[in-house]
Amino acid sequence: MKELFKGYGAIKRIRIPKKVGSKDEHRGFGFIEFTTIEDAKNAFENFTHAHLYGRKLVIEWAKKTNDIESAIEEV
Repeated sequence: MKELFKGYGAIKRIRIPKKVGSKDEHRGFGFIEFTTIEDAKNAFENFTHAHLYGRKLVIEWAKKTNDIESAIEEV
């Protein structure tokens, strides 16, 4: 996943939860934390309509709000 997103900003951390009892099978979602809000916005804007392995990527902010800056600062 890092290779997919690193072109849009500096990545601080990536977490991809695994299915309970599995070492390799992921749950189908992940979390990407960028070092700056500008990098996060850039990735968000560029991946809003993207597809991966034939499936549409669903990109959301960690906390829903109308004010992106305050949502990211609070996380």
